[in-house]
Amino acid sequence: MIWTAEREDLVAMVRAVFVVEESVDQLRATLAVRDSPGGCRYRRLPDVSQRAVATMNADYARWIRVDAEANRQPWIASQPWSTLAARVIDAAGLTA
Repeated sequence: MIWTAEREDLVAMVRAVFVVEESVDQLRATLAVRDSPGGCRYRRLPDVSQRAVATMNADYARWIRVDAEANRQPWIASQPWSTLAARVIDAAGLTA
């Protein structure tokens, strides 16, 4: 899309919130139950490799959080999942 002054209304509608999970144990549990090709590949890995994958994901999540904080961008922890949608809405500034 080409930026034009007439489309400034779209900018006001765009929001981003980074959702991060920094717990290696939680990431391992989540990856282990994924019903996807990636989940199947993860389950076939030896334990040491599963831990390495989860650790890499946790490190990446920490990097995202630190960078978001440095740039004053909203982020939230992924847990608890039961309140995730409400917390995203709140962090995006969409609450009344």
